[in-house]
This record gives sequence, C-alpha cells and structure tokens, in this order.
Amino acid sequence: MVTKANMTKASEAPARKSEAVKRALQALERAGKLTAEDVVGEARKKTSPLHDFFEWDDSKAAESWRLEQARGLIRSVLVKVTTEDSRVISVPVYVRDPTAKDDEQGYAVLASIQSNPKAAKAALYVELVRVEGLLTRAESIAEVCGLAADVVKVAKRVSALRRRVQPVAQA
Repeated sequence: MVTKANMTKASEAPARKSEAVKRALQALERAGKLTAEDVVGEARKKTSPLHDFFEWDDSKAAESWRLEQARGLIRSVLVKVTTEDSRVISVPVYVRDPTAKDDEQGYAVLASIQSNPKAAKAALYVELVRVEGLLTRAESIAEVCGLAADVVKVAKRVSALRRRVQPVAQA
C-alpha cells in the first residue's frame, strides 16, 4: 500500500542522491576545476554515489562508446552549398530523421528531405528545440554572470521561430 509517508520517502530519494552526487563532485574539485578522469576514478569505488552512473561491464561500455563515436562521425559530415544569393554555407549531410519517434534513433539525408516541406519543417523544428535547450542553459549561465539581457533576446526569437515551424502533429 502506498501511503503519504512512502510517497514522501520515494520523492526525497532522488533529491538525496542528487545532493550526494553534487558533494562527491565538489570533493574532487581542484582549484575550482574538475576532470572526467577524476570523476571516473572516484566512481570506480562501489561505495561512491557516482558508481551507478557508469556502465562497468567493459563489453557493454565499449559497444556504447562505439555507437557514440558513430553518431559523432555521422554528425561531422558536411557539404558546401551555394545559396540563391551566392553565399557558400556548410550544412550537415545527415540530420535527425524527422519521421523517427522520440524514442527512436536515426538520421536522414538532408538533400532527401529538403524537397518535402513537411519533413523539412519537422527537421528544422527538431534543430530549433535543440537550440532552445542550449539557450536555456546559456541563459542560466548568463544570469549568474550578469550577462543575460542579450541571451534572453536571442532565446525569445528562437522560441518564436520554433513555434512558427512547429509541425501540426507536434502541436
């Protein structure tokens, strides 16, 4: 039976774990800096609050890393395109497949979707959602550093554009 007390304990668990992770990372800081190597070194300890965030089965970790490398390789392929006004721009050959479900992976060749207005709009929408996420992070950092005004302006413009290209199915 789920009681209010059980629900409170369950909801406090992620917060306690988050605090433990934050403390463990802070303990690894040296002169205000942190390295991935230090984090992995600490996480190797089974008693570390960082331990469960890593895949320790080397065969699974290696395969996962190879998949990440493949994604990076796919994203790195660019082609130069000359626009109607004679500008030369570099664009990715592959973009997130606009027909893929949120929990599916996959890429589509940009040239194959550019002539399909619905797919092109969906691909742009996905990119703008990613940009919004980065701008939200940048806004938080800018706020702390006292530089938020310009970032907020850009974020609002990107959000307005994203709403304009939002596919009907996403609405």
